[in-house]
Amino acid sequence: MSISVPGCIGHLNLSSNWAYGHLDSYTTTCWLTIFQRNDQTGGQTSQTISYGPGGRGDTGQFYHDSIHAVAMAISNGSQSNSTAWYH
Repeated sequence: MSISVPGCIGHLNLSSNWAYGHLDSYTTTCWLTIFQRNDQTGGQTSQTISYGPGGRGDTGQFYHDSIHAVAMAISNGSQSNSTAWYH
């Protein structure tokens, strides 16, 4: 799953039970946040990474299953985009 804003591309990588985000910053500073939500408790956790032009990197891994959902958002400071939630 890929999402983008001008100057930035993010990839949400989903395996059987683990997910992580990858950020490529091309021409500007970009922020990528991966979220994990517990549907039973409503609790949520997240991690944000940021890179300047030419930078790239990964978030940590987040667990997902029938109870835990993950999603991702990307921003260049003026525009943002996000994915749906995935179990």
